[in-house]
Amino acid sequence: MKKLCVPALFFVCVGMFGVPAFAQVAAEPYNPVKALREGRDDSNERVGLPKKHRDDSITLSVAPEYFWDFGSDLPDADGWGTSVAASVLFDSATPDWDFLAELEFLAFTAESGHYIAKSRRVKETLQSGNILLNLGLSREFSEKFVFDALLGIGFGATYGEIKGPNFKTSSHGNWTTTLSLKLRGEYRLDKNWSLFTAYRFAYISPSIASKIADWHNLDLLSQSVELGMRYRF
Repeated sequence: MKKLCVPALFFVCVGMFGVPAFAQVAAEPYNPVKALREGRDDSNERVGLPKKHRDDSITLSVAPEYFWDFGSDLPDADGWGTSVAASVLFDSATPDWDFLAELEFLAFTAESGHYIAKSRRVKETLQSGNILLNLGLSREFSEKFVFDALLGIGFGATYGEIKGPNFKTSSHGNWTTTLSLKLRGEYRLDKNWSLFTAYRFAYISPSIASKIADWHNLDLLSQSVELGMRYRF
């Protein structure tokens, strides 16, 4: 009679209280997300969660640009320009950097200081328009701040004039090739809009064919800064 009571008591307990908790835990597969939510820490199993990737996106940007220090071929030059660009971000699946491709139109006008050419005191002015393909890397340091580093190559055209007292104006132009290094910091205002500032170093050659100043071509080394807005789709 006692032997029959023990099994009967076990089935009665199972019916009243269900399967023991330890049996349920052993049968349930480990879920790292659920474990984090519940505050559990299994010392026997270390699980690393994947990073939160940025979605591929298209961005339009526009910025005024200030140019200065064109180098010895155009002494004491400075001027203003405009940069209009469309960029595409590609998630690289790496923890830090993503790929960035950008098509940019860059136009500027600049004027040199006075210099001596053939014993004449003259001044050079020029206007330039260039199309650039920029490729580089982008890093998101936080939800608000993004840093981009871009290398660009492009082509365009430059038109220039030489003026001076008692000197007939000479006009000239040429097709150009442009190499550019651009560093940009972006601050996001919301999901779509952001502000950015950028520094550019560019090599533009040959810019103009200046026979009056005894230069067949001018090679420009320009620096510029820009401050603009971006819209992300």
